[in-house]
Amino acid sequence: MYTDVFYEKYIQRLTERDLNASKGDYGRLLIIGGSFGMAGAAFLSGYAAFRSGMGMVCYYGPEENRVILQTLLPEAMYTSESRSIQSVPTGSVVSCNEDLKAAVSWADRIICGPGLSKSENAVEKVRYLFSIDLSDKKLVLLDADCLNIISDRRLPLKVLSEKRRNTGKETNIVITPHVGEMSRLTGKSIKDIKASPSETALLFSEENSCVTVLKDAISFAASPDGRICENNSGHPAMAKAGSGDVLTGIIAGINAVVRADAFESAALGDYIHGKAGKAAAAVKGAHSVLARDIADAVSGIIGHKGD
Repeated sequence: MYTDVFYEKYIQRLTERDLNASKGDYGRLLIIGGSFGMAGAAFLSGYAAFRSGMGMVCYYGPEENRVILQTLLPEAMYTSESRSIQSVPTGSVVSCNEDLKAAVSWADRIICGPGLSKSENAVEKVRYLFSIDLSDKKLVLLDADCLNIISDRRLPLKVLSEKRRNTGKETNIVITPHVGEMSRLTGKSIKDIKASPSETALLFSEENSCVTVLKDAISFAASPDGRICENNSGHPAMAKAGSGDVLTGIIAGINAVVRADAFESAALGDYIHGKAGKAAAAVKGAHSVLARDIADAVSGIIGHKGD
């Protein structure tokens, strides 16, 4: 099955905004990321989420990034992590995270990873997510350094979906690794992953009760229940820093727009991401596309009747 099937399935929701909707009806996204010196990754994720239909975005990160991100994206809110986080002992759950607790409680969708770093500070944020109940969230998307922390610290991804499984609900956990990150998560070589990407994604999803979007020139979205989609909608111009951060935002925004399950939202978001990259390349050329150009091009893929 190819990812474009979900574009046809959700075409009405993709091209029309609810007449009586408020911003809250289109989601409240929390982005945990953007460590010092890495604000751009968090920006791209939030920017792409807004371009893809998300109603509200809030960042959670260091105070040093507040001015940067609220200048780049004034539509977004910002919650600074407590300064006392730096003094929390290594290996402990961050007790200071009343601010993070409040931010998580506010959100109905969460992205963790863009620009996060692998510092002890970042590790404690990820550990915090693993220590709480996220079963009420419509989507929890883990990417980049969050995945590296999970593999380095051997955190059990499966526990994040445990409470939802107990109530009979499908997983709300999505991971979006490139082949290098998948190699670290699985212990398989990059060569072996590239030789059998669909099987790798599917097996990992089944074993860890999550949706996996394995990114490469041709990507695969897999679900724990055995569904899998191939996506070849992209373009070589997308081989640029920040493209993956844009994908996380697109998936979250599309989830808020179409209100599908995590798997269909991820597969559809992956397809739209590729289509937007191809559209950006048609304007900017194969070498000159920036990640933000991909996010901007989403507006030509969704939101227009007849497209």
